[in-house]
Amino acid sequence: MNHLVVASRNRSVLTAWNLLLTAALGVAAAAACSAANGSTSGAGTGGAGGSAGSGATDGGAGLAGASASGGAAGSDGGNQTTVVIGPGADASAPGKFGGAADASSPIDVVYPESGILVPPNMNSLEIHFVPSAGQTLFELRFEAPSLNFVVYTGCSAVSGGCVFSADKQFWLELAESARGLAPVRYTIRGVNGASPSGVGESTSHELTFVGDDLTGGLYYWNAASGSIMRYDFGYPLQTASVFLKGNGPADCLGCHVLSRDGTRMAVGRGMPGLSYTVYDVATRTPLNVNGKNVAGAGSFFAFSAPDPTDFLFSGGPAIKWMDLTTGAIKNGNLTPGSMPDWSPAGDEIVYAKGGGVQGPTGVTNASLELLHFDTTNRVWNNPRTLVPFAGQNNYYPTFDPSGNWVLFNRSPGNHDSYENIGIGDGGPGDGELWMVNAKTGGNPIRLDRATLPGSTSWPKFAPALASYWGGSVVWITFSSERAYGLRKPENGGVQLWMTAIDLDKAQAGQDPSFPAFWLPFQDMKTGNHIAQWVTTVVRKPCAKSTDCEGGETCANGQCVPVIK
Repeated sequence: MNHLVVASRNRSVLTAWNLLLTAALGVAAAAACSAANGSTSGAGTGGAGGSAGSGATDGGAGLAGASASGGAAGSDGGNQTTVVIGPGADASAPGKFGGAADASSPIDVVYPESGILVPPNMNSLEIHFVPSAGQTLFELRFEAPSLNFVVYTGCSAVSGGCVFSADKQFWLELAESARGLAPVRYTIRGVNGASPSGVGESTSHELTFVGDDLTGGLYYWNAASGSIMRYDFGYPLQTASVFLKGNGPADCLGCHVLSRDGTRMAVGRGMPGLSYTVYDVATRTPLNVNGKNVAGAGSFFAFSAPDPTDFLFSGGPAIKWMDLTTGAIKNGNLTPGSMPDWSPAGDEIVYAKGGGVQGPTGVTNASLELLHFDTTNRVWNNPRTLVPFAGQNNYYPTFDPSGNWVLFNRSPGNHDSYENIGIGDGGPGDGELWMVNAKTGGNPIRLDRATLPGSTSWPKFAPALASYWGGSVVWITFSSERAYGLRKPENGGVQLWMTAIDLDKAQAGQDPSFPAFWLPFQDMKTGNHIAQWVTTVVRKPCAKSTDCEGGETCANGQCVPVIK
């Protein structure tokens, strides 16, 4: 693969960097790691000075070495411009796009939707597009506030279209040039590489990098293996790893919740969770109090944020309160309801109260309720309705990091929450994302841009805010059966998605959401659900690497991922 660098008007030259163009069915992060491991399964051919590509199942391009040289200045408005010649293109490619614009041969960008916000340290993003007939050579132009990037490439074919995927270094250059600044604008142009004439073009799309790296960790349920997976945003380009291994439907670890500080985890076992166990996250062993493992019956759980020894659980009709320092049940019938979530300050819980079904799997006809906890006197009081039932099922409520907002799912068709992620209760899922002010109540706000397209389930807030050029946002994740652009999850699998929420817009009564993007560390061959956030990934202490799990090594007294 040849790399040409075009200098800016002051004739300075950028440092060389590598570009990965691949059509791997897995994530770009996994592809890059596989390349580093020397994977040869389905590998593409490396470019000059490069190495073999990743083990992509449908054949991927190689990750080549780069070279840099000076060149003529372009019409870039003074910005430095980097030109990359990728697979399926050669040094003559830039000269093939001088024809007239051909409006009859447009290019359709199908993923991501224009207007997404992303964290700078996500380190991977695919662009999926469908060319017009006869187009075989493409120009992707990225215009950042201070740098421009132009890539020439052939088509990495996936499901009737093409996929562009950038490696870590490309992402780093692009993200750092636009971190916290105005959106990056990108367009795709296409020609017939053998006989170029008219030039087809996509509409302009926007991509915004927030100013702050995403921190913390994410634990989620892998439905195929029945395992709990973990991803640490402090180690970008790693794939998710198994935290607690299940054994499929026969011994499934599914419903789970973590304390916000990441030290405790409650995990349901069975389909659905007929029983649960509380774990110490650092050692991955059951929490033992007075010689007994903390366990019981239930599917929905919550830990207090200030004091994770306060624990709530529900298996259906009522929420129960346990003291984890003694293992004693403080109140076995705290309030009728299910799906509790504790506010960050520990002084409030929100929960769903089903007027129809309210069992171990979920609810119907549900309202959302609040109950105050006096943290000084340790008593519960002031129950009140936050979102009344009005023919629409409301479920899976969760507080934002400030405690001022509650995010939840709503089923306009009043479907059972358990089945509403997809087909199973008589029709397609209709789960929507909504928010409501936890302090004042009032009319909830539908998150239109994040909700569409496709049913959603299990929304959760990430623990911290991030700045962007328009203000500040908080991140949310959710599960959805929506299509990931041109890629089709096997067996119609549910995947994890993420989007940004501007709380100032919510305060003004506007849709605060942005378009969602697919999280690139997960396995597309499995259904992935119930993403739960922690502020810190608590790791196992160690004296040597053999003390650690597979894929980890001992560093500074704790087990950390092996950097690949």
